[in-house]
Amino acid sequence: MDQKFQDFIMTVPAGEQSMVLELDTLFKQYGYECGIEEAKQGYVVSYFKKIGKKKVTIANFVFRKAGVLIRIYAANIAKYESLLNELPKKMKAGIARAGDCKRLHDPSTCNQRCQAGFTFHMDGVVYKKCRYMAFMPLLCEENDEFILRFVKAEILEASQLENLPGGSDSV
Repeated sequence: MDQKFQDFIMTVPAGEQSMVLELDTLFKQYGYECGIEEAKQGYVVSYFKKIGKKKVTIANFVFRKAGVLIRIYAANIAKYESLLNELPKKMKAGIARAGDCKRLHDPSTCNQRCQAGFTFHMDGVVYKKCRYMAFMPLLCEENDEFILRFVKAEILEASQLENLPGGSDSV
């Protein structure tokens, strides 16, 4: 473990350090690299792969007043969206409250370089959410099991796409 990562772990609440380490191990098992930057409220820790000339980020740990959150870039959510129905109420509420994706509603209202957000179903409702805000749960005992399942599902779907001919462009 390098010094920057150790410094980051020391800023994570003690009760969530094991979860962060478990997720870090999972990302690295699937070939994701870890990038760490200092930010106003702590660190931003990103997990990404270089696929061709593209750097594809799957998740970030970010600090907020409420605690440590993980932003999951769920590019493959349509393939495992049924998992969303099993999430705790607070996680579902956070997803429902997240900002809508302007680009999915009207492409002319958003920056043209912005990647579109995610369209998915949760509890029978269709959502079109911003990719930067849609899936950003707080690390806490109630959420941790579901965060782990969510991240594993995304990693497995992304891995399958990487192994398809021409599939790396889809990730």
